[in-house]
Amino acid sequence: MDNEQPIPDFSPHPFAEWFIIIVLVVPLIALLIWMIKEPEEGYLFGKRWMFRSEPELSEDGVFFTRLSSIIALAIILLILLVFIFR
Repeated sequence: MDNEQPIPDFSPHPFAEWFIIIVLVVPLIALLIWMIKEPEEGYLFGKRWMFRSEPELSEDGVFFTRLSSIIALAIILLILLVFIFR
């Protein structure tokens, strides 16, 4: 019992946590907001090379892109708020 070692603390430093948030989460939030405002451009982001001519996204495609962006943004903001106020 006398030779028990304390459990090591492997948590990252606060600077590293905030750096990761700024580098990864802020651009992701900006991308999702852009996809909510411009769902057709957001859907074609990185996929435009697959089409010979300018594709037209259906109304259902626009709706699904906008809806998935709103849901992803809400989840990311919720995780961010939990991280900040933990």
